[in-house]
Amino acid sequence: MATFRRSLSRLERVRLLIRDHADIRRLAGLVTRNFWLRLLSLLLALAAWAYVQKTTNMQVVELPVKVVVDAGSENLQAQAFTTNSLPLTNAILSVVCTPRDALGLRESDYRIKVNLTETAENTIPSYPLVPDEHVEYDGPEENRGLYTIQGIDPSRIRIVIDRSLQRLLPVAARTVGTPAENYEISKITVTPSAVMVRGPARIVEQLVSIPTEPVNIEGASKPVVLDRIRLVPTNSAVEVVNQPWVAVNVGVNVKPIQRSFSGIPLNAMGTPRANAAAALSPGTVTVVLQANQDIMDTIDPRSIVAYVDFRDLVTGTFNLPVKVQPPPNSELVEVTPPTATARVSPFAEE
Repeated sequence: MATFRRSLSRLERVRLLIRDHADIRRLAGLVTRNFWLRLLSLLLALAAWAYVQKTTNMQVVELPVKVVVDAGSENLQAQAFTTNSLPLTNAILSVVCTPRDALGLRESDYRIKVNLTETAENTIPSYPLVPDEHVEYDGPEENRGLYTIQGIDPSRIRIVIDRSLQRLLPVAARTVGTPAENYEISKITVTPSAVMVRGPARIVEQLVSIPTEPVNIEGASKPVVLDRIRLVPTNSAVEVVNQPWVAVNVGVNVKPIQRSFSGIPLNAMGTPRANAAAALSPGTVTVVLQANQDIMDTIDPRSIVAYVDFRDLVTGTFNLPVKVQPPPNSELVEVTPPTATARVSPFAEE
């Protein structure tokens, strides 16, 4: 009985093996017969998935864009402000696109242009910005349909149209940083020293100079010479006419030192009128000089001349300024006291 069961189990295993083999052949045949149909179905499913991802996974990108107001006349110039009268150079565009297309979005592809060529000198307190009317696209033509403008911030602006004014203004060189230790700026030269600017009259009339971009003198121990430094008007409505660059020479020299010399004799220059004698008080002064270190080391206190001018004085008591003649290549900083008392009295008769 046990032997029969083992034989039956072997037969059953053979039958099942044959059946499974037949099923595999039928499945292989089915796949082979419908391969291209199934591949096409797979491709259509992938395309549909990609389309859904492209059209549904959108995002909003904020893009700073230049605002241009065209007054349409050489004699007029327009400037954009916020409705609170703050200067406005850029507005923010809300651009709807896919995350992938956002990578190719550039500020230079868009600008906001308001055409006011038919408007005279005027102030428009609240002007609406409309995407379809004022946004201009200047990017690659094949990307034009990838982006949708949703809005502009601010949606309203203030526009001031003023007469245009040209004026010659001096150039002011700006420096940043400090020279090396024991050095200082001696002189700054700009070439050309003045440039012609153009802008709204109410702005240009208030300007006193046109600054340059900063010139870095940090740690300098010799002159800083730059041939092309950009001019940067403080107001975006002002432009420099035909001269965007200047040359700047920043002189950097050894910083002079100061030294005090006390006990310098106070002399009388000239004499009072006839029959008079003079006395000075105090008899000495303290003089502070400034010079480079090498010059200062050679100064002899006896070469410092301090005096009071007595010429044409009549009898009496006078409070006169003390004058100092410093040695060559040095400068007078201070003299103490700054005045002296002169007493002029007649000669005693014999």
